[in-house]
Amino acid sequence: MTTSMNTPTPSMPSKPSMPSNSAITSTPERAFFHPTNALWWLYCLAVGLGTIYLVAAVVPALSSTQLAVGTVLPLIAVTAVIFGLVILVLDPFGARSGWLLLAGAVAGGTIATAVSLKGNEYIYATVPQILGAQAGSAWESALAGPMTEEWSKGLCILLIMLIAGAAVARPIHGLLIGAFVGLGFQIVENIIYAANGAFDNANSDLSGAWSTTILRSIIGVSSHWVWSAIAGVGVAIILGRIWGRFRTGLLTAVGLIVLGWFLHFFWNMPIGSGPVGMLVKAVLTLTALAFVVRWVWKQERDFLTEVPSSVDATRLPNPTPAMGDHEAR
Repeated sequence: MTTSMNTPTPSMPSKPSMPSNSAITSTPERAFFHPTNALWWLYCLAVGLGTIYLVAAVVPALSSTQLAVGTVLPLIAVTAVIFGLVILVLDPFGARSGWLLLAGAVAGGTIATAVSLKGNEYIYATVPQILGAQAGSAWESALAGPMTEEWSKGLCILLIMLIAGAAVARPIHGLLIGAFVGLGFQIVENIIYAANGAFDNANSDLSGAWSTTILRSIIGVSSHWVWSAIAGVGVAIILGRIWGRFRTGLLTAVGLIVLGWFLHFFWNMPIGSGPVGMLVKAVLTLTALAFVVRWVWKQERDFLTEVPSSVDATRLPNPTPAMGDHEAR
């Protein structure tokens, strides 16, 4: 993975193909609102159905813990803003579209969360039957999380990018949209976990909600938004090849999608579940993200310096990636 991020290979040319004017002048905000596009209506329907399912599934737990959950909502909101700002820092080129990022967060918080809740029910019931009660209890989270949550978030990323079309066919768009899909998922999941923590704590609803929320706020720095950001780059590469906007090899795209899945599995593994183990997992996850971001930034610089002369390449940002990109210095 590290090699593919730094040294061009025959399957991954160092520079993408020459972009057309339409790739620069198209407006992602307008591209997303397509009432004549069946995929746009599919998105709206899925968001609606996901919201209805979530309300039906979560309201029973919230109704008995609403006071405790209400006290932790400000912390959940603050951490969501912080992580959102961190994601925006990963876009020094200004490639983001606010509407697409919002659509990603909504999809992650409704569609992906609802699908994952339902899917996890079956996995949690099946894994102990296959592995046995003890092993199944230890490994069910490691299997359920990636198997339901990552593919459902990936479908949300794919759906949004298909609706927006070639205007978001670059890796940096996949990074940003994927990160916000994961962030939306993460926010709603934190609320659900806060309700469950309050409900499960026999001594105090407030203690259960707060201890759960504080822990998840801390570990959230390397959670769903990171995994989905990495997978989103893979989705963008695949679509970019289909639309003729990008030439990076499909193996790179598949590798990134699998990497997002594996990092989730790695995080949920019962091995290294203590404080030291969680710290190690967080560092390794963020290191993987740093390598991906470094590569995405290079692709975006290459793209922008090859656009027609109407774009002033001398004014392009030239950020310094976290892992030490000497070409950017």
